[in-house]
Amino acid sequence: MIRKKIDLTGQQFGRLTVLTEAPQRENARVWICTCICGKKKEVLQTSLRGGTTKSCGCLLQERLNEKQLVNLTGKQFGKWTVLKEALERKQDRYWLCKCACGNEREVAQKGLMAGNSKSCGCNRIKDLRGGAYGKLTVLERAERRNGRVYWRCECQCGNRVDVRGESLKNGNTKSCGCLKRGPKKSLSNHHKDQKRTRKKDPNTPIATAIRGVYFHKPTNTWDAYATIGGQKIYLGRFPNLKEALIKRTDAEENPSIFLNKEKQH
Repeated sequence: MIRKKIDLTGQQFGRLTVLTEAPQRENARVWICTCICGKKKEVLQTSLRGGTTKSCGCLLQERLNEKQLVNLTGKQFGKWTVLKEALERKQDRYWLCKCACGNEREVAQKGLMAGNSKSCGCNRIKDLRGGAYGKLTVLERAERRNGRVYWRCECQCGNRVDVRGESLKNGNTKSCGCLKRGPKKSLSNHHKDQKRTRKKDPNTPIATAIRGVYFHKPTNTWDAYATIGGQKIYLGRFPNLKEALIKRTDAEENPSIFLNKEKQH
């Protein structure tokens, strides 16, 4: 049985209206179409019926123009703030963005506008501030190095050191290096600290290895202080070391707020 040939004359496909059939190309049927913009174009029948061709090319150009007109500078997407446009790659625009944590990265416009990219990944990073790992206490997050997350720590001996988060969590790093120098000196200092503690009033907060943070043994709480403008300001008593440390860090980063509060009192 001979199949009846399909006649597309007069039919519309997207912006194209079929005028008449054109000569075949490699045994494929072709149709002459007119676009709403006025241009004529020869289109394969399979492309018309499959929906892969919907205009003479003007639709794609309009979409590209719209894409170029979008300016994301200064806009926020999750934790990202767009700084400026970066080089275009693989038919997509890229923008240099700064995360709330301080990291900068080039992000695809498509990922920003679709909500697929909202941060550099810091949302997935566990906050280690206030945590104790061996002789180290985590003070704050340090700058990334080679894509790795580092934390600024204070050792019981008083030294400060930046340590990879993985090294803290898996126990590979437990001190600034003083443990490797032998236990004698550390043990001696420990005994001296114990003697000093015995002489103090039991209600007096005990100084910790972290500057401005004291342990109040009778209530099992932590006191936080900050020295701002030559004044030692009491920031409050907290149920754990982490909260006391965060409060002290906030005071150092925003001293004017705490000075104003002190004047009001």
